[in-house]
Amino acid sequence: MELRQPVWHILVTCPDCSQGYPELMACPRCSVVVAVCLETNLVFADPHSLGSSALDDANDTLCPACKATAVSEFAPATSDQIRKAGIHVGEYA
Repeated sequence: MELRQPVWHILVTCPDCSQGYPELMACPRCSVVVAVCLETNLVFADPHSLGSSALDDANDTLCPACKATAVSEFAPATSDQIRKAGIHVGEYA
């Protein structure tokens, strides 16, 4: 049996599409956590403030912190990375 890492979502509806909860992703280089809408591929640099932190399409956006890795290459954020980013239990699922 193969165990996979869970995929976490911020519990705020995407302000761009209003369809779902953006997935929390982490930069493999610097571990910064962003939110990515799976419907529109829009990147939100600050998962705490989706409405004011929209960047661009994940395929065209570099990490907002280190500027070294494309967001499209980010991995799902771990619960440790999410908590270190200041996102509390109950704000993500």
